[in-house]
Amino acid sequence: MFNEYNDESFFWEFVKIWKKTLLIGILTYFESNVFLKATLIGLCLLFYQLLAFKIKPYIIKSLNLLDISTDQICSITIFLAAVKYVSEQQENQAQQVLLQVLISILCIKLCYPFIYDIFRVYYKKYKIIYLNYLITIMKFISPNSYLYNYLNQQLVEWKDKEVQLKKNFLKLKQYLFNASKVQAEQKNFQSILSPSITIRNRLVSKENETKRFLIQEKE
Repeated sequence: MFNEYNDESFFWEFVKIWKKTLLIGILTYFESNVFLKATLIGLCLLFYQLLAFKIKPYIIKSLNLLDISTDQICSITIFLAAVKYVSEQQENQAQQVLLQVLISILCIKLCYPFIYDIFRVYYKKYKIIYLNYLITIMKFISPNSYLYNYLNQQLVEWKDKEVQLKKNFLKLKQYLFNASKVQAEQKNFQSILSPSITIRNRLVSKENETKRFLIQEKE
């Protein structure tokens, strides 16, 4: 849970929990007063944005920007929803439609990065499987077409890349394993040598002290 935060912002998960708790409390206790509820939620989100902008808790810069931008969109949406509530009270249909369209656009903008990342991950994971299905369909429809040959070529390239990535990963894994093994052996060797080196240093120091003592006695 805390791996995404930098060392100075280990507490940020608790900040997010408190933010959610405050929002739930405001929505619960000020349910009937729409304007007060919108104002308090807006202030809560604004304070969180300022804190997030100052601290920048995430290790990855894009996550900091995403966190702030999502809260900004939520704040704007809450403000527009409050204005829409006034329009409903005044029965202004044109203004209601316009505000509803703006709120829908903001909701799409809010969800787009998450949906895009989900589709991108699934595309990378299952693209070869989907391409195989597509090639099978094209084989029955038009086996001699340019599209069929192009898809086959693309499939071969993707498979070659995947095999090469697996080979590189195994090489890197083996290299890191060997490096850690060598490092552990060096530490063990140093731990074995250190007592003998310490004893030898003590003997040398005692021998030097004895020589100095004998020289002083002769004098």
